[in-house]
Amino acid sequence: MNAEDVAGLLMGSGGTSVTRTLDMGEVGFRRADGAEVSLHLQCPFRVLHAGTTVLGSADMQYPETGDRAAAFAQYTTVFDARAKVLTGILEARSPEVLEVELGTAGRLDVRLEGDLEIEVFPDCSGVVEAWRVFRRGGGPHLGYPAGAL
Repeated sequence: MNAEDVAGLLMGSGGTSVTRTLDMGEVGFRRADGAEVSLHLQCPFRVLHAGTTVLGSADMQYPETGDRAAAFAQYTTVFDARAKVLTGILEARSPEVLEVELGTAGRLDVRLEGDLEIEVFPDCSGVVEAWRVFRRGGGPHLGYPAGAL
């Protein structure tokens, strides 16, 4: 896997959604040809707007109200509430991916129109999947670390 391969899947696509499945973050994109691309995140990540964090993976730990465990199980955490708002914005505007950068130790930055950015930063020293990007319905799965996919 190299930066060009990852960028090839994401560049020019439009952001469509931010969700989670249990504790795995998911960011959805749609390419001009209609193909859906997913970014699955099993490590710390955050979404920024104009340099301010608007959503972070740690937000999954905090309930909007009530019990922490129940909020996580019922998808009523701070993450879920903010992801819903962010998804509404993405659905309305479909901001285009302008730049994809792979950094040291699996760091991934995805910059979109509208001053949006997704920062992904693996924090595990073992060979445990931190993130992957793939075209839904087939094709290669690219991610970090390569040996964990």
